[in-house]
Amino acid sequence: MWGWSVERYLTSTSGGGSGGSKPSVTFDQAASGNYAAANRTASDINWIIIHTIQGSYEGGISVFNDPDSGVSAHYVVGNSSGQITQMVYDDDISYAAGNYDYNSAGLNFENEGYASESHPDQLYQNLASIVSWACEEYGIPKSHPTGVAPADPADGSGIIGHEQVPDPDNPSVGGGASHHTDPGSGWEWDYFMSLL
Repeated sequence: MWGWSVERYLTSTSGGGSGGSKPSVTFDQAASGNYAAANRTASDINWIIIHTIQGSYEGGISVFNDPDSGVSAHYVVGNSSGQITQMVYDDDISYAAGNYDYNSAGLNFENEGYASESHPDQLYQNLASIVSWACEEYGIPKSHPTGVAPADPADGSGIIGHEQVPDPDNPSVGGGASHHTDPGSGWEWDYFMSLL
């Protein structure tokens, strides 16, 4: 695997910084063309970006393992207890937000389900455990700013949905280059934020 090492694996799956103990995750590296090796540090990571897969947990993992898809996320979170799969090392760049600058400054979390549907409590619990750890590990505020995020990701930080990522060509419009609307109308932001 490109960029693989025992030390990097252990740090990535068990926590190695100031964020305390990382929740248990399964590591299943995305296809090498679906992310960029980057060696980012904590100061490079300002954003947590929440997505909805538009399908199953297993389906999301399969897409990110497909070298023809060109996409990935750092973590895929499922509806069952403990379903968290890391697919890209935190210090590398996943391709999920439709805005390379935000991909470069963020951690992308894909959640099982559909943007128009509600999500089970267990998914929120799973996601909150890993996002809470990531916020502490990388010094990201546990806050959810409203509206489209700043055009320059260095001008802010926090926890946002994919729909808040600015279009790189028209930063007043959210959802990245393809104007995605996830995590969608079924996402309960107030409840999720209360779990952090």
